Amino acid sequence: MCQQTRSPKSVAIVGGGPAGAFAAAELARAGRDVWLFEEKLAWEKPCGGGITPKAVERWPFLRDARVERRWVDRCELIAPSGRKVRFHLDREIAIFSRTVLNGLMLEKVREAGAEVRAERVLTIVRDGESWSLQTSSAIYRADFLVLASGARNPFRSQFSQALGPENCTVAVSYYIPGCGETMKMKF
Repeated sequence: MCQQTRSPKSVAIVGGGPAGAFAAAELARAGRDVWLFEEKLAWEKPCGGGITPKAVERWPFLRDARVERRWVDRCELIAPSGRKVRFHLDREIAIFSRTVLNGLMLEKVREAGAEVRAERVLTIVRDGESWSLQTSSAIYRADFLVLASGARNPFRSQFSQALGPENCTVAVSYYIPGCGETMKMKF
């Protein structure tokens, strides 16, 4: 099996969705050598590609791109009991096809100088001062690791430190005023 190593201060990012792509582009622009691992470079998902105003502010090309998207300024949630809550958002959320969204973001990742690898990471091991990532075709070594492969990633139990809400979600999250309290809803 082939071994590949980046220069000092290299970063391996596992997951090419919004969080992984944003991290890859920012780190590459800051002069780091970056590998972004995503086995499915552009795919559709039932939940689509919802992007918060915070993400659009940081990546204005998402607002300006000449692609189909929908701007959402109101929401309706329906419980299994049939009860509904409707509300207006104070800032619009952009909803893209996930294929379109990932294509736009991965283009920016490449433009920033990161290397996008269409490979599934099978194992991750801390190897002394670096990280060792094994795919079906190679073993990669990097100084830093960013795990951005979503809530159902296979490495969750291996890296299970709980994170607070301030460390999560540039995708979709919103606060809904409820009966005397505020509930955080993710959709």
